[in-house]
Amino acid sequence: MRPRYTGPLVVVLQNRGGAYVLCEPDGSVLHRAITVFHLDPYLLQKAIALPPGFTNISQKRLDELISSENNGEDDEEPEVSQELVADAGEDKVNESKGSDEED
Repeated sequence: MRPRYTGPLVVVLQNRGGAYVLCEPDGSVLHRAITVFHLDPYLLQKAIALPPGFTNISQKRLDELISSENNGEDDEEPEVSQELVADAGEDKVNESKGSDEED
């Protein structure tokens, strides 16, 4: 069962399919675009300044989301490119090596 409300979320961009790429206030980007029908608008009293590069997503993955024709209405999990999986695996290996060296 899915939660009825999760938020607040920040709109990062709108892709070519019309769906929105969102992130949480801490900068973690949702793994797929969301259709506008699943969003409840919230109008701020005043603007919030976001620092440049506040999201935790690579430029390559952000470009994939921008160029996506996904309209956000499908429930399928997105395909993750093998390069991104390999990059994530290398980062974890490097992190574990770094922690071993500190001991």
